[in-house]
Amino acid sequence: MRVNRDSFSISGKYHVLFLFVITLIITGYFSMIEFNSWHDGLIFKPAFDVAKGKTLYRDVYYLYGALTALLHAVTLKIITPKLIYIRLLTSLFYGFIVVLLWVIWSRFLPNILNTLACLIWIALAPYYYLPLYPWSSVYSLFTQLSALYLAILYLESKQNIQKQAILIFMAGIFTSLTFWFRQPVGIFLIIVMMIFFVFDCYLKKYNYKDCLKTLSLFLIGNVIPTVIILGYLFANDAIKDWWLQSIYHNYLMAKATGNSYNMTAWIKTLINSLFAVSDYVCSLSSSPNSYDRFIWVFFPVITLFVLANELSLLKRDPYKMYNDKLFLILIVCLSSWMQYYPVPSIDHFYWAATPMIGLSVYFFSDYINKLYYKVNSATKGFRILFALLFFISLFQSVYFRVISGIENIKTKCVTITVPDVLKYMKTTTFTFKQLQEIDSLLKIYSKGGEHPYLTGVDQIGNTFVRNNVNYFKVYFKLFFLDDIYPQRTQKLYEFIREKKPIIYTSGGVEFIADGYCPKRRFVPEHYPTIAYAAADTDYFFVPTEVLNKKILEIQGYEIKADNNKIFIKNLDDDEVIVNSIYIRYNEISSGISSVYLDQTKLTLTLNNNLIPFNMGDLNLKLSKGDIVGLQYVGQIGNPLNITFCINSNYYSSVKLSH
Repeated sequence: MRVNRDSFSISGKYHVLFLFVITLIITGYFSMIEFNSWHDGLIFKPAFDVAKGKTLYRDVYYLYGALTALLHAVTLKIITPKLIYIRLLTSLFYGFIVVLLWVIWSRFLPNILNTLACLIWIALAPYYYLPLYPWSSVYSLFTQLSALYLAILYLESKQNIQKQAILIFMAGIFTSLTFWFRQPVGIFLIIVMMIFFVFDCYLKKYNYKDCLKTLSLFLIGNVIPTVIILGYLFANDAIKDWWLQSIYHNYLMAKATGNSYNMTAWIKTLINSLFAVSDYVCSLSSSPNSYDRFIWVFFPVITLFVLANELSLLKRDPYKMYNDKLFLILIVCLSSWMQYYPVPSIDHFYWAATPMIGLSVYFFSDYINKLYYKVNSATKGFRILFALLFFISLFQSVYFRVISGIENIKTKCVTITVPDVLKYMKTTTFTFKQLQEIDSLLKIYSKGGEHPYLTGVDQIGNTFVRNNVNYFKVYFKLFFLDDIYPQRTQKLYEFIREKKPIIYTSGGVEFIADGYCPKRRFVPEHYPTIAYAAADTDYFFVPTEVLNKKILEIQGYEIKADNNKIFIKNLDDDEVIVNSIYIRYNEISSGISSVYLDQTKLTLTLNNNLIPFNMGDLNLKLSKGDIVGLQYVGQIGNPLNITFCINSNYYSSVKLSH
């Protein structure tokens, strides 16, 4: 295998310019399409708070590396706090990444094949059918490739000792930045780079002083950004919170997700993740994961094939056959592969496999050449079959993305106008109308600053009100958060009791306080009923005292409570509809609606006739004189608050006790 050592030609610059522009166009447009309340919120809300003057980690929980939040906060501070701007920043970094890929792969691919490899990378992106998240993985991929490129330049600067020193020092800096964007990527990159430099010094017969100098410069480069960032955290009393949030919390989640409770289970989970055969991946039949995983298996397998071939060449003559740049790329690819674990998702596959794609093109171009050599029929047949499987998998993955991308462009074409933080993003007509209604409700119930606060588990929602106050540094619920911050729940309850905030929450509700009424429920477009969408439904809760100020009396209804029975009578001529019945304990609890209660203990009647009490919306039409009755059969441990939702707008809460 021979490596292309040609310099960066004029024609190569045109290739790079073409790829940079095409990447910006594609990612720039898809960065505006759709938002995800949870995933975008995990990134946007901390940056939103830091841009307003809060201290990262100490005042604001953040799961990822500090540099991602700080970079986003600076962007929002300079421009304006809107999600679209950090999405577009991510798009720009995708453009930088494709340039780095081209100049790295140019070391072993001719221009045409190099550009083909970059186009494959663009075509396999997940943002055609998923939102283009501004995740730390994109920025860490940029710094990872920057460190790799600087290390390649170091290997190429054999005669210039001063230039080598600068390049290896800079490679160390970018390796450290990789860690501070995304810790797992940075840790493995530091380890494999050091292993490579030792291996390289050994094969090139450098003396130990030269080897030690190389390692020292690399490590000094790593230490400088780390000292600066730790100094910032120490000065702001955020070291402990950084450790708990970015290191320990990630460890707890990785341990649970990766099934790391015993060695046997961990090894099995690790292998399944690395080869994309975990139950998590295979069960996602509604997404491309169920078949798309094969292409992500091919990339690391091909990398292993190329590595095995290079090692076999070293056996013959370790000094003449050693290809330092190719070995460096291979070892960085193997470290990147570890991102498949512990969460084997399409996004992680894509970022992890990025450096491997050029190697795969190199591998198959070499295969095509060797098919004409004298090889036995069994070997030739295996090569042809392997190539066919790869290209079939590649074709179906790209085809799915093309179809999904076109569908996304067609259906998500309405430009969001409210709330302000989501302005200029594009979504469906359905979501656009819901956002307008949410904004309208916020304006009504926050008017005059009487109840300006907003809380909930949805971090994007927490940015809809400009004067929102976080009840604690951790202002949402996530696995193991209560293990590292056990005071969070108490802080939440105190905040609700003292501030009486408006509650807009998504992804399920962990609380519902006494004195609150569910003003509105927003079911996502892809779930028609609450029976299927309890965890994905958005709820808008308003304190009863606020609601009573806005709606003094519910005219036309008579509501009576008699021990464990409640009756609501329609007094008007107009037809009304009881949409839902919400049931909750008098104290804060996890119950929010009938879907969480034992159905056998509730009896619902219409004009004394028993009717089935099903999950979801009731939609009972009441004419004048009609009476709806609700009875709790059996003992009631705690008082219940029953809230009837009438015509989707008016609520009235009645206490029910035995």
